Amino acid sequence: MDESEGVCDIHRDMNLLFAASGDIRNVVKSITEGLLDGYDGRCTLAINDINLMVVACNAILLFLALSLEHEEAVTILIHIWYSALLAPAMIDTLGQVALGRIAEVCEKIKYKPSTSLQAKTFSFGKRSLRLVLKKHQWDELKNYFDVPRGLTQEDAQDIRRRIMLAPE
Repeated sequence: MDESEGVCDIHRDMNLLFAASGDIRNVVKSITEGLLDGYDGRCTLAINDINLMVVACNAILLFLALSLEHEEAVTILIHIWYSALLAPAMIDTLGQVALGRIAEVCEKIKYKPSTSLQAKTFSFGKRSLRLVLKKHQWDELKNYFDVPRGLTQEDAQDIRRRIMLAPE
């Protein structure tokens, strides 16, 4: 904040744009390293990406981070980022925290045109998440929660291993 904005006011409201944000970890790092200790202003983030898979992952992680207590959120976030398999309790939490809300939106907009923009603001106490997607993207986001037919635990671990060990 001090270096990029030239201010040291911990009470100042901030509006930050992360265009083509990529992985949400880039946003988290910028916020945790960029805001001054004791910052208590209102911080509004605009995060976008052209890749729906990136947007979906970021949205799901934000649902979890905003919904859960710190300890539980950290555990689940780490598993989602790095694990091929999730414990049944984590899958249940994902369903309650994210899938249920997304499914509600999909139900409300089911008769809207496929390419129409649809926005929904989700509240989490003093925090909120506003998600703006085309109607068909809401449906795709909901489908990310479905385990592909025929995918075994071994297949999932093999896919993860190939990605993690890829030289690129």
